[in-house]
Amino acid sequence: MPTSLVVLEGEVAQVEDFCYLGSMISSPLQDLRRRRGMAWSVFWKLETVWRSQSLNLETKLRLLDSLVLSVMLYGAESWPISTQMNQLINSFATSACRIMTGVKCLDKVSA
Repeated sequence: MPTSLVVLEGEVAQVEDFCYLGSMISSPLQDLRRRRGMAWSVFWKLETVWRSQSLNLETKLRLLDSLVLSVMLYGAESWPISTQMNQLINSFATSACRIMTGVKCLDKVSA
């Protein structure tokens, strides 16, 4: 049963989870999944940029950082990163970079 707290002569109810500045506070994994979906949405809106032959990789990576990863990692400084969350972040970055470079999962890349 949630309890309440009196702060400055007002009552504040205790809750399990809440949204603050667009981030879910007590469920960081759920927040990451939601933000990852939002980041994919932004990523695919820029598909013509990623597939463009006239832009170099450095420019594409800077755009990825500023336009896509900023959406996914907003509020991440408050997340306790678990192994599962780390894998979700890394798989997003790997997939995005593969799409930008045109490298397929089954392609062999020489070192």
